Amino acid sequence: MVTSAYEHAFHSQVIAGSILTQFWQWYRIQLEVNPVLTKCCTSSLIQFTGDLLAQSYDRYRLTRLYQSKKGTTTSTSSCGKIPDYNPRRGLSLAADGMFVSGPLLHFAFELMEKILPSQEGASDTKSWISMATILHVIVNDLVVDTIYLFLSFIFVALMEGLWRDVPTLIRRDFPSTVQASWGTSAIFMPVEYVLFSRLPLSLRVLSINMIDVIWGGIISFVSHRNRHSNHDDDEEEEEKTPLEGQTLKHSLKHETLKMD
Repeated sequence: MVTSAYEHAFHSQVIAGSILTQFWQWYRIQLEVNPVLTKCCTSSLIQFTGDLLAQSYDRYRLTRLYQSKKGTTTSTSSCGKIPDYNPRRGLSLAADGMFVSGPLLHFAFELMEKILPSQEGASDTKSWISMATILHVIVNDLVVDTIYLFLSFIFVALMEGLWRDVPTLIRRDFPSTVQASWGTSAIFMPVEYVLFSRLPLSLRVLSINMIDVIWGGIISFVSHRNRHSNHDDDEEEEEKTPLEGQTLKHSLKHETLKMD
């Protein structure tokens, strides 16, 4: 019985390993045949996953905050201020990965490699390759990411139906989001250097996408954290509007009577 259980587990691992190997081989072929489309689909999936983590953390954080204020262990379903999972936001970020992040990273890395080669064989000196790789990492984290965030703010806001609020969102949330991006990227710079120096150019977008599971989750959380509070403020203003309207009408009527 024990032997058969071990054999079953061993065969399961072999089958799983074989499936992963075949998928990896298929993925590498797709990178050669359809590089842009493959990288866009990969970025889309990673963006969606990162936002899923961000929304889960946001819901957990708001639940704990609500319970600490109320001093109870109320279930999340009875917390009116805690938003449910927002599928439109998730799909918006998935579309952002498909149409913004994926193409931008692909062409940005190709351009950087043409201007400043960093791959083995591109230069005779290893010191030059190391310096070029460091510059690639810095440009990616400070320049490419900032350009992406600006485009992403506009794209995601349009997808979420907030096109009227784009200037306000950029003015209010963009600086803090860029700061969060640079801070997170600074932590991962050593990892990026190793990935950029060891992996071929075709896998560079995939390596960044894997880091973006964490990076994208943080950016999604920071860029959306003020929108829940603003929505609640809008609801409170809407609730106050009838009362304020009656007060204004009463004041105008009182002034008219005084004039008469």
